[in-house]
Amino acid sequence: MTEATLSAALEYIDRGWSVIPIRAGTKKPVIGWKEYQDRQPTEAECIGWFENTDHDIAIVCGRVSNLVVVDTDDATATKLAADQGWDRTPYRVKTRKGYHYYFSTDTRIQKGKIADKVDLQAEASYVLAPPSTDKTFMPLAGCDPDDLPSYSGPLAGTVVGINTHEDYEDISLDNIKIREPIWEATEKFVAQHGKLAGGVGHNCHNRLVSLVGEYAAVGYSPQETYDHAQEFMSLFMADPFDDPKVWGVIKDIYRNELKKEPDNVQPIKEETPEPDPDPEIKLITTSDIPRLEEYLGDQTFYVDPIIPSNDASLTMVFGFSGHGKSMFTRNMLYSACCEDQTYGPFILQDRPRVLYLDLENGRRNITKFLNQAKATYGDAGSNFMMFAPFEGLDMNLKSEAGIKLLRQVINQTRPNIVCIDTIRSAFPGIIEKEGSEWANVNALIMKLRNHGISVILVHHANKPQDGGQSGSFAGSTNAMTNLEFQIKITQVFDEQDKAVSRAGIYTGDVEDANLMRLQSPAALKDGERMAMLLKIQFTKNREADESLEDVSYMGFASNYDARTFRPVSVKTPKQRAMYMARPHTLVDGTVAAGLSDLEIARKLDLPLNLVKDWLAIVRKNEVAPYISNQIS
Repeated sequence: MTEATLSAALEYIDRGWSVIPIRAGTKKPVIGWKEYQDRQPTEAECIGWFENTDHDIAIVCGRVSNLVVVDTDDATATKLAADQGWDRTPYRVKTRKGYHYYFSTDTRIQKGKIADKVDLQAEASYVLAPPSTDKTFMPLAGCDPDDLPSYSGPLAGTVVGINTHEDYEDISLDNIKIREPIWEATEKFVAQHGKLAGGVGHNCHNRLVSLVGEYAAVGYSPQETYDHAQEFMSLFMADPFDDPKVWGVIKDIYRNELKKEPDNVQPIKEETPEPDPDPEIKLITTSDIPRLEEYLGDQTFYVDPIIPSNDASLTMVFGFSGHGKSMFTRNMLYSACCEDQTYGPFILQDRPRVLYLDLENGRRNITKFLNQAKATYGDAGSNFMMFAPFEGLDMNLKSEAGIKLLRQVINQTRPNIVCIDTIRSAFPGIIEKEGSEWANVNALIMKLRNHGISVILVHHANKPQDGGQSGSFAGSTNAMTNLEFQIKITQVFDEQDKAVSRAGIYTGDVEDANLMRLQSPAALKDGERMAMLLKIQFTKNREADESLEDVSYMGFASNYDARTFRPVSVKTPKQRAMYMARPHTLVDGTVAAGLSDLEIARKLDLPLNLVKDWLAIVRKNEVAPYISNQIS
């Protein structure tokens, strides 16, 4: 088993597939496998994983392997896949309950369910492969298993840039193999070697299958395909196939499309299928936990926990006019694009591509922001892209032209995150108290999320009530229907009169040690002054993530000479836990390991299991980021 698995691993990576080791008899990876969603393992890594071990093997699906797999889970699902043509590939693997059907892809496709007990394994997923437990390679007879057709079946939702970290403009296409149409390829082969005669390299049957598949894919009728096949064989084959053979291939490719045989062909007998049983109603119980956890995989984030990088989310940031909601949001997304570690109460992990629709600010404001952001966080380059109407295009999302423009911009930029700043500017004339007015907004953001794009909405708060600070967001409850998170930004003032007139918070009214620490000199570096203090309040937290506190504070320290505008905050418990987990240098200069989960739990007076959950990805990747821009 060991030798066979290692041999299979080397064969798979030679095909260009990424592989990972799996604990024998389970579906659990032996290693942290996220990086192998973006790169193939080396031969040395494979030898280390599979030599002298009993590990099973899995192939990572998605763009890294140019591979998607249709996964059926019982006989009924397998029959459905055959009836729908989702099994039209020579590369098939028999599993304990059904089949895996392998297809090629040159795009990023979202994994998910395409029918009852039929899953599409694609981006951020993997399939156990032979010779793993209960996995048997069963290629389609008479076909070349190396010739994978492109997947053309139903989608669970296309992904735009899921876990995408590369600069699209810099992608090299030097090593991309472009598949030539089979007619042109065969014509060149015959010109060089003579008519196909069944010898080595001639692949007469495979060429016929490919030809029929190409004509079926572009919508030719079975009879039209038959006529072209006859011409193809007469031109290029020394010994053309007989009619039953040709129609047999056509029937296998077209399946449901071919309702009857032509008059000149002897009909092929079909077994009468048994009537479909009543559909099974699948209810979820605790026994499904392992299956669901495997489907979800490890959760990763661009901005932990509000913007996942292997999923999509909807967030609203709102506040009174002039309180810094846009400033807060722009800086957060820009810093994430620069691979910072933290931003206020958030932990920044993966690097996204952001499309920021700034529909209110002019050239001077945007230029100032970009200069400050570049000096503060570094150059985000094309990972942070801004759309502004002053460049000559108006984006009114209440109009057909505006939606078309947004679609064009998204297709051009391929973002992971789209920020709409603000709702009032994007949907001019919106009647915010009318629930029906939010239907178009919700339809748009849900469409984006279903395509794998996280959306952040920047919105205004209502006029203050009850003395100033209780204003809610401007809109009906329908505006909150689909949101995972809603964050209110309120400015904090040292002067009571200003706090009252601006509907802000007076520091003298707040008894919070964290706010006091931000006001202390220790929070500032040489040449800095505290330019702004903000209260960050989660008014909606659908996930109820325990790493987030309902209220936190952060400041922005300005250095006029350096042109920086640095975010400063006090570490959250989760950030402190990650800080404690990192290796640290002792007084004598030696480097000591980070604290254990138990030591951290005791120091922070938190449940051990909670700390373990927080640090799981840190421990798995053996990386504990240094939490910067904060005071402990």
